[in-house]
Amino acid sequence: MERKQKKILGGAAAALCVCYLAGAAFFAGHTYPNSTVDGKDASLISYTRAQELITAAATEGSLGIRVKDLSYSLHRKDVLGVESRDNWKEALKDGSSFAWPVAIFQRHELLSKRTVDVHRDAVEKLLEEQGLFEVSIPAQDAKLSDYTADAGYSVLSAETGWSASKEDILNAVVEALQSDQSELDLTDTFAVQPAVTADNATLAEKAAARNALVNHDFTFFIGQATVQLDSETLNSWLRETRDGTTGLDYAALEDYVNGLQGQFEPQLAALSAEHGGENYVVDSERMMQILCAKLGINRPARESEAQKAARLAANAKKLKAAKRAARREKDKAKAEQLLKEAEAQQTQAPEYIATLKSEEDRAADAASPVLTASLRDGIFIENPDPDPAPAQAAAGAEATAAESQTAAETVQTESVNGDTIAVGAAPVETETVESLTAEGNSGDESEGGSAVKETPKSLNGEIVMAKDDLFVPVLAADPEFQLGHGLNYIDISIEKQRVILFENGRKVMESACVTGLPTRERATHYGNFRIAYKQRNRILRGSQNLYAAFVSYWMPFDGGIGLHDASWRGKFGGNIYQSNGSHGCINLPSAFAKQLYERITVGMPVYVH
Repeated sequence: MERKQKKILGGAAAALCVCYLAGAAFFAGHTYPNSTVDGKDASLISYTRAQELITAAATEGSLGIRVKDLSYSLHRKDVLGVESRDNWKEALKDGSSFAWPVAIFQRHELLSKRTVDVHRDAVEKLLEEQGLFEVSIPAQDAKLSDYTADAGYSVLSAETGWSASKEDILNAVVEALQSDQSELDLTDTFAVQPAVTADNATLAEKAAARNALVNHDFTFFIGQATVQLDSETLNSWLRETRDGTTGLDYAALEDYVNGLQGQFEPQLAALSAEHGGENYVVDSERMMQILCAKLGINRPARESEAQKAARLAANAKKLKAAKRAARREKDKAKAEQLLKEAEAQQTQAPEYIATLKSEEDRAADAASPVLTASLRDGIFIENPDPDPAPAQAAAGAEATAAESQTAAETVQTESVNGDTIAVGAAPVETETVESLTAEGNSGDESEGGSAVKETPKSLNGEIVMAKDDLFVPVLAADPEFQLGHGLNYIDISIEKQRVILFENGRKVMESACVTGLPTRERATHYGNFRIAYKQRNRILRGSQNLYAAFVSYWMPFDGGIGLHDASWRGKFGGNIYQSNGSHGCINLPSAFAKQLYERITVGMPVYVH
């Protein structure tokens, strides 16, 4: 019995030993249960199969590459290889295989420690096909937004750019593949920073200047009729000077103000009919003063003909000297450089752009008396009471002893061949009668597109205009006054042989004259001109020295044609010019020429008709 038991025990032990050895042999080439390799389940598989899993895991999936909003992709199997190893068993063994009876009940998280081989040439080829190496995105500097009626101008944020060499891109991609990354964002790695950012002070100043100029919706009043000047129109007049300063096209502003005459024509015609045929016109000069004060802008100076001639002459002189120097220069490159420098030094015509005043000056303008209007029935009439006729009334007037010297300087009459030559005094500024309070009843839309709007009420006859409400100043002009030449201009009528000086639409000086003989060579030219300059004591010489005449007061406006005294003449006016006319100039009596010379300014318009 005992022997039998021993035999059974021996058999069992032998079986266990066989099982143990068989298990040890099995696990010498296989993984234990509950095993993972590189995070992948690898339980009870041969090391050869585990190697296949490791290789498959290393090459499965793809690498996504981003550059800003652009996307690219590389499949790992197309660009990776796994290093072939003879010691996979050692890498995958987790202790001795003879410990399997215990190890099968444990977890085994194994690392293959495999090495991937990136095929750089394959990476380069695939990325080249996808166009990644061609990508170059310039940085976008911060800039001003487009204009919108609601928000005006603002500063738009800058945007980074992107640029990288092929070599740098390849290095970054290879590194990502080797480290098993699934996503690679190269946007920040190779970002190109903008030169101008949103906190740029110059941009902020430019946006503020533009908004100060255009963020207005003006309402112009004559009585209850209105005309609008909106921000969209102002924005269309924005300009930049050569040095980058923001301003408004002053010529466009002038054209608009001059056009108010036509916009309010029905109201002005009604005024004229109501007040005995006076010629009521918009005081465009005062209107420009008011509008410029509201906008806070400087009024640019217009280049006179004399200034233009001097500038062009100086430029020509510089260029001529440079050409002379270039001809003497043996080095061709240096000669060309001399000419380029001379071109660069040419003085350009002044820009007719109105720029913003300083904040202090704008604040002063806001309190300026020019923005105070005295209204009569809701209308800003500057000179409601016309002056007496300056010439004929002054001829018989007796000056007091205290006024005699002033009268001698400002009012003179001279009778030549029955024609009275008059020099009138400047119109006396009359105090505006206290205006009636305008009730401002709403009505139908007026003619000419002027909308009817309630007129702001006037307390005690004077009000300071609201932010964007402007009362258009109106003048009562003489019937002979013609629009289109400003309120102050010299009117020369060839047909009537008369010269009239208008100021604020009023005739302040008038005289007979003699214009050019009506032939091709000597006729006075018709058209619009400006006084080029003024000169005392000048000898006028004709072409080929046909004549030489000394004049005391020379006021040219059309090249060699101008207004001047003609002391050699005993008569003016009538039909003298048809048989004994000048060589194109406007011959004037000496007394009138003297007063005209003292009164007019360079640049004043001259209208010959």
